[in-house]
Amino acid sequence: MFLVRNDKAQSFLTALGTNTGRKVALGDFEKLERVKPNVQGMHLRAKETYEKLRLLHFDQTRKTVDKHVAARTLATQLVQAATNTRNEIVSQSNALSESGQRAADETFAPLGNRATYDAKTLDWIKETAAQPDGIGKIKAEANKSIAVASVLYNSPHFLTGLAEQVHSNMRLSAVEKYAPKAYAELQESVELAGLVPKYDKFAANVHSSFYTPAIAEQADTRVDIEA
Repeated sequence: MFLVRNDKAQSFLTALGTNTGRKVALGDFEKLERVKPNVQGMHLRAKETYEKLRLLHFDQTRKTVDKHVAARTLATQLVQAATNTRNEIVSQSNALSESGQRAADETFAPLGNRATYDAKTLDWIKETAAQPDGIGKIKAEANKSIAVASVLYNSPHFLTGLAEQVHSNMRLSAVEKYAPKAYAELQESVELAGLVPKYDKFAANVHSSFYTPAIAEQADTRVDIEA
């Protein structure tokens, strides 16, 4: 049914011919509102290309070499479309990350008239972090007071006495509570960034599954007798 007949290629192409397979490879555009037109268009392009590749196998007007050359052209065009979609995803992810981070920074911006209070709060956090139930106490206070949350947000982890990952989680929880819009943008940014490796993998699979380079390259030896 396809020109490349190893198991990996057959598996990739079979999945490419289904809605579920395309969602796995390219993302579910119904859940990706910010890049929905781009991803939806990529789904359509992948479906159309799959149909052309499938029919190419049965094309009696082309010899084997010509079929692989045509499949290489289809692969190149599809990968270019995937690259364009990937780049737009990266652009939107970066924009969301910058916007979310800026909004979070503004929410927890240190106030000059609160410097003494912040210093004492930081001392309390460090002392409490050393206690057996300290992390729970710090979380509770940060959940009740944006002032405490601000100190956690603006202080590097090594000054708080908290492990780096614990501190990072507390900062994120503070953003979720006190800057929900910023949190939503940051989460969406992470979600979009997670698609990027999928598109890189997709591009690699397209080239390795559509055609055999050694066969397609035989066309380069063709002599033009009309030149």
